[in-house]
Amino acid sequence: MTYLSTLVQFLDQNLASSGYDDSSQNGLQVEASRQDIVKIGLAVDSGLSVLEKAVSAGCQMLIVHHGLFWKNSPNLSGVMGKKVRTLIEGNCSLYASHLPLDGHPELGNNAEIVRLLGAKLSTPFCYSGQKTIGYVGEFSEPIN
Repeated sequence: MTYLSTLVQFLDQNLASSGYDDSSQNGLQVEASRQDIVKIGLAVDSGLSVLEKAVSAGCQMLIVHHGLFWKNSPNLSGVMGKKVRTLIEGNCSLYASHLPLDGHPELGNNAEIVRLLGAKLSTPFCYSGQKTIGYVGEFSEPIN
């Protein structure tokens, strides 16, 4: 069994979340009362339907690329309030990683897309400040 604090520490350290100048509030955005993590969901966005599906699937944590909270986040009313209530009542914590997930050479979405295309991760390109947020992929043979 993994505990929420252990998982958050692992993600924060490995994604170097604090090192990015990002409009997203990276890291643990919503902490549910359940601290033991058995099932994790992964999604790009934190839309209400995604949160509801994570809860109905029994996830204790959802890791997303686009979280709920950004630099100028709205109040916790209306749809935003419903999203947070869905997570809390469903005992599902929410962790967001925007630019850190773009830039990570192993866990990142860009690096994984390069690998899924059958290319080799080559050199970084595209930066946010001094931080990499994209990678070049090189194929061993030309493809159409």
